[in-house]
Amino acid sequence: MTDDGLAREAARIEEMFLTRDAACGAVPVAVRDPLLAGMHDAARAGGRDGFLLAAMRLFAAAGNGHSRVIPNPAIRVNPARIVLRDDRFCMVQGGVAVPVQRIGGRAVEELVPEWADLLAGSPMRRRMLSGIMMVWPAALAVAGVTEADYALVDGARVRFGAADLVPALPLYPVSDTGAAAAGKDPFPGPDAALVNGVWRVRLSDMKAITRDRTGAVAEQISARPAPAIVDLRGNPGGDFTKALPLIDALARGPRCAVLVDAYTFSAAIVVAVLIAHRLGPRAALFGGDMGDDLRFWAEGDMETLPVTGAALRYATAWHDWRDGQADATTPATIAQHLVAAGDVPVRQTPMAEIEAAALAFVHGW
Repeated sequence: MTDDGLAREAARIEEMFLTRDAACGAVPVAVRDPLLAGMHDAARAGGRDGFLLAAMRLFAAAGNGHSRVIPNPAIRVNPARIVLRDDRFCMVQGGVAVPVQRIGGRAVEELVPEWADLLAGSPMRRRMLSGIMMVWPAALAVAGVTEADYALVDGARVRFGAADLVPALPLYPVSDTGAAAAGKDPFPGPDAALVNGVWRVRLSDMKAITRDRTGAVAEQISARPAPAIVDLRGNPGGDFTKALPLIDALARGPRCAVLVDAYTFSAAIVVAVLIAHRLGPRAALFGGDMGDDLRFWAEGDMETLPVTGAALRYATAWHDWRDGQADATTPATIAQHLVAAGDVPVRQTPMAEIEAAALAFVHGW
């Protein structure tokens, strides 16, 4: 890759940072300018991975999970998928997620802080994104790890060399669901089913689902009111307004448990918050901390950078589901639905216990 190509890429990223992304406008000049200089220096040095890390560091300074350089389509990684399970980093082995203890001799939890200036957003979003960092040699090198030697809790050792590297995207989709098999629904099921007197509703992707489908589910629930369990785990977000008829139907029912995890993002979090707000004590969230905070910049778009092939996600609109405050960037279609939900706690529940906990709540046991 020529230095000229990366220089053009750097100029495009700088333009997006300075003029397109609303979250980046709050980065102080004293912080911004050295990061811009570092990115241009990395472009002149000519290494793809070093350049992408510098670009990631620049956008991460905005502190917004929706504003980021996404290296997944552009990099090569060790051929292993690492996902979060009950907040533990696990390597998928034969379809089973086995916790990782050490990488290159270092405890896994020691590595995560090393990437603090490369990843942005909520603490849980940064943890989720650390999975790909644990298999990307350039990111491991930032953390001082030079040997791809993974020690798992079951005693297994998995080692890789430079010849083993593979494209990252098949293992780490841009919108990751946390499934053992990349790109799959980790909790597949019908849109809605009445099982033993409890509605089971699965919303796996707010981008893919249609208003007609959520409307049909809302009609079913309205026709036969019953306790409900809404599963939003692994939902990467999209358009929360598609779920408004469903939320209305749930609000007319008795109780609702909402299942969430580290891979519940953006619009899916908004759906969870709106259910909790509308139902009050008749609703509760179960699982693990979600992938976004309740206040974030979103909307905007994502584009592919032409030289490296990385993706650049930029944000243009303010969301505030904690205090319910819109600003000049918040579209009217969002502002009219904003609520001051306050802090919406998640009842921390291991995956193996989440079904029993949700059922106990909706039945009032």
